[in-house]
Amino acid sequence: MPVATWYLKFSESDQDWVKIEIDPMAVSGQSGQLSRTLCFPYTLIQRERPVRASLRLLSVEGWLGGSGETDYVGRIRIPSQIISNNPNRPWLQVPVTDEQIAAIEETRKGNPANFTLWFAGQATVAPVSQEAATTLQRDGIGIVTPVESSSSFLTVPRERWLEVLNGLVH
Repeated sequence: MPVATWYLKFSESDQDWVKIEIDPMAVSGQSGQLSRTLCFPYTLIQRERPVRASLRLLSVEGWLGGSGETDYVGRIRIPSQIISNNPNRPWLQVPVTDEQIAAIEETRKGNPANFTLWFAGQATVAPVSQEAATTLQRDGIGIVTPVESSSSFLTVPRERWLEVLNGLVH
């Protein structure tokens, strides 16, 4: 399965970004005494040669829904999470209820689990030049600024999803 990719930017048309990549084969499920959690290990990649500013992602949040779902009512909220400096723990944790797991299973119908994800967050901005700093200030972009991605798709293969489910219930 290919790695899924999201580009977080100041605005849709901006050329500077921070990229989040998620390998569907690394997705897992955990069950604790108080909750069940979907875990999405990720990799962050910064643009090597920024046009106006280098971005460093500080926090991320978003929504997880069924593939092609356009209604936020049925989506699962990804709570805001601080980006860890610990390279051994870079994953997003998404709490899920039994009802949400059942809804995913009903939609999946024995097939791979297809999700639509959208991310937003906060990033620090380091202008690449004095001219860029002036332009960014004029555009209302500060030292810490909100960033967001377009939605993108993540497909977890059937066999991997069955392992995720096993982790959610045990």
